Amino acid sequence: MLCDATGKVLAVGRLHDSDDHTAQIRYMAVDTGYQRQGLGSRILEQLEQAAAAAGYDRIVLHARELAVPFYLSYGYRVIAPSHRLFGAIQHFLMSRELAVPAPGSCSEPTRRTPMADLFSVTAPLAIRFRDGSRQIMIERLPYRDGVLFLPPFWTESGMETALRFVAGPVRGDGPWKIGDAVVTVLGCHGTDAQLASEFAAWQDYLEQLGAGYPEREQIVWGMQSHAARTAKGDTAG
Repeated sequence: MLCDATGKVLAVGRLHDSDDHTAQIRYMAVDTGYQRQGLGSRILEQLEQAAAAAGYDRIVLHARELAVPFYLSYGYRVIAPSHRLFGAIQHFLMSRELAVPAPGSCSEPTRRTPMADLFSVTAPLAIRFRDGSRQIMIERLPYRDGVLFLPPFWTESGMETALRFVAGPVRGDGPWKIGDAVVTVLGCHGTDAQLASEFAAWQDYLEQLGAGYPEREQIVWGMQSHAARTAKGDTAG
């Protein structure tokens, strides 16, 4: 808990025991008049230090959709959509592995990454184009002056047919912009239920495919090779 000089509570958070190896962060909140001043970061760092000092290996939490990019920037990853508060506010189960300090040592504070990188974030992402259409980005990588990506079930249609290119520089730290297109974590900032259903079907498909899904190195090589043969100016959306 963080308070001002008068004792007014500005930010709170609690650490709960989930199992022998896992702690859960609950009731994270910052007074609306004191947000974007680093108070949430301080609470999160203190809770992580307490969890590591207590010997936990992992932290889990349920983040409301608008808070997902904040936790992503601290190295948390989205596990799955969880509950809807009051039937309307979507939450996501997220987790992060902890480096437990040796007995008698002092735990170092968590260091926030400069930004949530579009190409390293593990959460499922959705892209919205200028015309309002949306797609899920299963595989993505920077290419020349834009971004290449593959949608779900690209293995069925073939990479050459499914491969998409979005022109423009990548900006932001979640949501991100690529030219006129906007990329968000799936489920955040208005992503529709149809995409969530499509992603669930893709996950089921991957389970069935098993080891038949190509390695990342093969996918990158294929995307770059097909893109090099594509006529200049071909863009998604």
